[in-house]
Amino acid sequence: MPLYLDPATLEGQHLLLKETAVGDYSVSILDHRAGRIMLKPVSGGREVWFWTITGPYIPTDLQPSHGDADTLLEAKSAFRAKFDAWLVWAKELGHPVMWTG
Repeated sequence: MPLYLDPATLEGQHLLLKETAVGDYSVSILDHRAGRIMLKPVSGGREVWFWTITGPYIPTDLQPSHGDADTLLEAKSAFRAKFDAWLVWAKELGHPVMWTG
C-alpha cells in the first residue's frame, strides 16, 4: 500500500544500508525502504553492484532509477546522486509524494 511523504522531511537524512544476505543490501531512509544494492553476476564471470531505487515514484525525466557499478562504494554514490536528484524534483512539487517502499 503506498503512502505519501513530505519530501522536505527527507532532506539531509542519511541513506542506511542493511545487509539482508551476503552481497545484498536494503537501502532505507527514516525507516522507509528506498531501494536495494546487490552484487550481481554478469557475462565474462564478472560481478557488478546493481542498485535500484524502488521506494519513491521516479518521474520519466529522472529515469533510469537503477544502474550498476564496479564497487559497492560507487553503487552507493550513484544511488545517492539519483536519490538527491529525485529529492530536488520532489521538493519542487510542494506537496507529499507517493512512496511504495
